[in-house]
Amino acid sequence: MAEILAYTFEIKDQNGSVIGDVKVYAEDATGGVNFRFDTTLPDGYRIDLNGFFVDTGGDGGAIRAFGTKSNNMNGGNNDGYDYAIALGSVGGNDADFVDGTRFMAGITVADLAGSDAGLRATSYGLDGEGSLKLVAEYTPPPPPPGDDFPLWGQDISNTILVFNTTAGDEKPKPEGDGYYTVKIDNWPNPADDDLDNSIGDIIAWLEAHDPIFMQEQYDASELLMGVIIKGGNQDTNFYAFGDNNLNGTLPDDPPAGLGLTWDGSDNPQPANAVDVSYTYESVLGV
Repeated sequence: MAEILAYTFEIKDQNGSVIGDVKVYAEDATGGVNFRFDTTLPDGYRIDLNGFFVDTGGDGGAIRAFGTKSNNMNGGNNDGYDYAIALGSVGGNDADFVDGTRFMAGITVADLAGSDAGLRATSYGLDGEGSLKLVAEYTPPPPPPGDDFPLWGQDISNTILVFNTTAGDEKPKPEGDGYYTVKIDNWPNPADDDLDNSIGDIIAWLEAHDPIFMQEQYDASELLMGVIIKGGNQDTNFYAFGDNNLNGTLPDDPPAGLGLTWDGSDNPQPANAVDVSYTYESVLGV
């Protein structure tokens, strides 16, 4: 499964206004889960992430501290946690842990459903003298889409996702066409040829990795208008997605003004009109 956004820890100022956050992404790995931490703070602020705690099921657990007594989630309504890992070190002279990946053994991404998490941080603030104990609830991945795409009769070669936003829209030159287009290229022969089965994972990957959809104001699942599918000798077509889809798996007219056209089974042209391209392997693996 592709990396997903699992938790968002909000960081607030003394007035309760959100000034930053720590996003935690999760991906299954052999024997556990890789958690990737991505911190956003105003210029001049410091933070050192010390400990990460997970309470599967949200019903409490035996762990309240990890590594050292100072690396704890004591206080508040803490009922304890089931898993914990150290990130940086409390009061240490090492470099601050702000962004990076850590492995947690004995857990899967599926175990995170309904979970709570805690984050212990020190060396926080403009003066680096503050500390934080943050909590967050699990962020469920986007629900699986309905049946928007046909089972392709031949192997899919590539897909182009069309998003209803001008953010990132730079092609075709000079001013774009009013849409952000993302190509997933080089589909291997063993790949599932029903895009309904992979579009959710593609969206999740884009929200975790694409520079446009990593920004909170751009929701890939809401902005996706549809997908152009090219494969074999079957006619290349555009298929509307989600609420835009009014006819099931039948092809639809492409959005007005889209800077791509095609004829029969050809690849959409011009090829350099696509805003960004990723390989199937980088998004979904082999």
